[in-house]
Amino acid sequence: MKNLVPRFILEQVLQKNYAGDFSASAIFIDISGFTKMTQKLMETGKEGAEILSDIINEIYTPAIQTIYDWNGFITAFAGDAFTAVFPDKSSQPLFALNAASKIQHLFEQANRKNSRFEQFQLSAKLGVSYGNVRWKIIKSDCQNAYFFRGEAIENSVACEQNATAGEIVIDEKIAEIVGKSIEATRQTAPFYQLESCQHIEKPLVKWPAVSPELYNDFVPEPILNLNIKGEFRNIVSCFVAFHEDENFGQYLGEILNLSHSFGGYFNKIDFSDKGGNVLVLFGAPTGTEKMFARACDFALAVYSLKGFKTRIGMASGSAFTGFVGSQLRSEYTALGAVVNLSVRFMTQAEWGNIYIGQEIYRNIEKAYKAKCLGGIHCKGFAYEVPVYRLEQQRKTNLFFAGKLVGRKQELHERFLEMLTKL
Repeated sequence: MKNLVPRFILEQVLQKNYAGDFSASAIFIDISGFTKMTQKLMETGKEGAEILSDIINEIYTPAIQTIYDWNGFITAFAGDAFTAVFPDKSSQPLFALNAASKIQHLFEQANRKNSRFEQFQLSAKLGVSYGNVRWKIIKSDCQNAYFFRGEAIENSVACEQNATAGEIVIDEKIAEIVGKSIEATRQTAPFYQLESCQHIEKPLVKWPAVSPELYNDFVPEPILNLNIKGEFRNIVSCFVAFHEDENFGQYLGEILNLSHSFGGYFNKIDFSDKGGNVLVLFGAPTGTEKMFARACDFALAVYSLKGFKTRIGMASGSAFTGFVGSQLRSEYTALGAVVNLSVRFMTQAEWGNIYIGQEIYRNIEKAYKAKCLGGIHCKGFAYEVPVYRLEQQRKTNLFFAGKLVGRKQELHERFLEMLTKL
C-alpha cells in the first residue's frame, strides 16, 4: 500500500479535526541535477522511464526513512524538492538537525547515479528552521485536499535558498534553541551554515496503521489502482497562484471542483518556494480527450471566479509521470522541463494573467484569443521561451457543452454565464 497522504492528516480525519497548528522544526530539501537527468532519460523511451523510477527510489527511500526515523514526516513533494516537519518534542530541533545531517551524508556518499546511457550527478541543499506550522483539510465532494504552511516552512525555504550544493543552512531561531549543541559558521544574517550537531539517540517511533479506505477521499481511483512506477506522457502542466488572504481556502475548494469538472487531476496545494499555488495536470494519470481545450477552459474558469485574484502558467510536452518517494511516503506527480516551464510562467505572469506555452497556443489558436508576448528568460532554460497570454474563447459554446464530465450542472451553467461576460 503506497502511503500517498501524510498519516498525520489521516489521523486528524479519524478524530474529525480539519484544521489546526503546532510548533515544529521544518526541513526543505532541494535536489539539483534531477531535471537534467529526467530530460536525458526521456530520450530513451520506456527503458528510460524504468531507469528513472529506480533512481528515484534509490534517492528517496533512505532520505524518507531518515526523516521518519527521527519522528518527522513529509508534508509535500514539489518536483525535485520536498518538505518535512518534526512536531515539537523534547530535543525535537535536534531530531531535525540530525536527520538533515544524515540526509546530506547520504547524498555525499551516493551523488553519482549510473545508467547504461549516462552517469548522472546529483546533489542536495537543505534549509532548516523552527516555528509554527498550520494545516488544513479542504473538503470536496470529488476529492479532499490538504496543505501545511507557516513560519517554520517559510523560513526553511529561505534557508535553503541561501545554501549551495552540499550545504545545510539554518537560521538564528533554530540556532538559539539548540545553542552549543551545534557548530555553525555565520553567513549573512540571519543564516548559519551547519557544520555539525550533537548526535542523540533516535526516538522510538511507532506509526499506527490506518485503514486503506481513508485514502479514497484524497486520491482518485485511477492513481490508487495504478500498477506502473512511472512512464513518460504528454501532459499539460497548470500552476495556479493565489494570494493567501482569509478566503483562499474557499477558493481552493472551488478550484478542486473545477479541475475534476474539466477532466484534470488536482495534484497538490503547495506553500514552498513559489508562494501559495496549486498544480493541476491534464493528460495524467490517464489520457484526456481534447486536453488542450480542457486545460484552457479550466484556466479561464478559475480566472473568472468572483473575487479571486490569480496568475496562471501552463505548458505542455512530455514529462515523467509516476510515483515519487518510497513505500513509506510517496506522491503521484509529474517531473521534467515542461513542469518547470509552467511554474516559471506562473511566477513571471502579472496578477490577473494566464500565460501559456507555444505548443498549447498552436493547438488552441483557432478557438481561443491569445496574445503573443514574445520571448522571456526562464530560469533553467538556455534560450528565450515564447509565451502567450490566454484571454478568452472565441465562442461561448464549450466543446463539451452537451457532455458533462463528472460536473455539477450548476457549476457548468455558471461558467457559461461568466464566459458570455468576457
